[in-house]
Amino acid sequence: MNTIADDRNHIQETVDRDIDLSNKIKKLSEASLNELTNILSKLMNSNSSDGKIDPLMLSKLPNNKDRQVIVDIVDEIQDVSDENVYNLINGAGKNFKKSYSAYILALITVSYASLLNNTNNLQIDYAKQENNSEFDYLIDNKEDKKAAQLVKEPQFKLIDDDREDLLGNNFYATQQAINTTFAKVSSSVKKSDKLTEFYAILGISSVAKAIINTGDANHTHIKRPIPKTINGDYSRLNASYMRNYRTATAVWDSNLKRTLAKYWHIDQAIIVNENLPCDLCRTKINVLMSVESATAYVPLHPSCRCEVRLMSNEEANGFDDVDEDEK
Repeated sequence: MNTIADDRNHIQETVDRDIDLSNKIKKLSEASLNELTNILSKLMNSNSSDGKIDPLMLSKLPNNKDRQVIVDIVDEIQDVSDENVYNLINGAGKNFKKSYSAYILALITVSYASLLNNTNNLQIDYAKQENNSEFDYLIDNKEDKKAAQLVKEPQFKLIDDDREDLLGNNFYATQQAINTTFAKVSSSVKKSDKLTEFYAILGISSVAKAIINTGDANHTHIKRPIPKTINGDYSRLNASYMRNYRTATAVWDSNLKRTLAKYWHIDQAIIVNENLPCDLCRTKINVLMSVESATAYVPLHPSCRCEVRLMSNEEANGFDDVDEDEK
């Protein structure tokens, strides 16, 4: 079984992988933001006079050059892994030629659909890495083929709301971002904003990376003001993507521990987190309990990175869950 040092190293490895994933999603989001805001800037420039946007543009028909922009974005989307991405793209393609209002919505939709697709594929790849890491962490005897077979690819199940899977949660968050961004753009046009005011709404700057601590201390309580700009929409979406991923893989990990415990005839476990657990988790750390209870607890909250540590009968019999400082 694993030592405290093993637990610490494994949790740190998991958090480091989360940080790397967050950085890559941030780069994808920055590229998406830059492309979308450049297109919108040019569009508003060509539909303005005296430095103010013409609100009547929303009812006009988009020209062939603008239509081709959407076609080009769709053509660049490859390796679509989720039906929801197809639905976003197909929905955007039905009405975008009817007016610039429909065109702007379609433009925003396909832009976010591309980001969603790239994020989904990236997270699936990282979930496979997580799978391999759990295999190395849990199974001392790599020749135990039956145990190895139980370490399957993640199913991305969530427990904190009614939407059941990682990709579905990513889709839901992306839909919210699409609606929010479209509302900002259309409102600015309807108000006949100055171009300078419209550029401020875009908020073109570096997208904020989702907060991932090297330790989980106070993770759920960290607040950072995000501007009410399109740039801010991307930052909020990044945070949702990471929250969804961390929660989904934590649920899968607990399900895996439950399955292996049954196979190994292990009845007891503890919850570990050697990287400063948050207040929500601290009362459950290093408390001997049944495997069912421990795996039901973790994740205790969205983005939780605690681990269930299975305890052999010998370890459980000699385990003392009282801290040295409390003796």
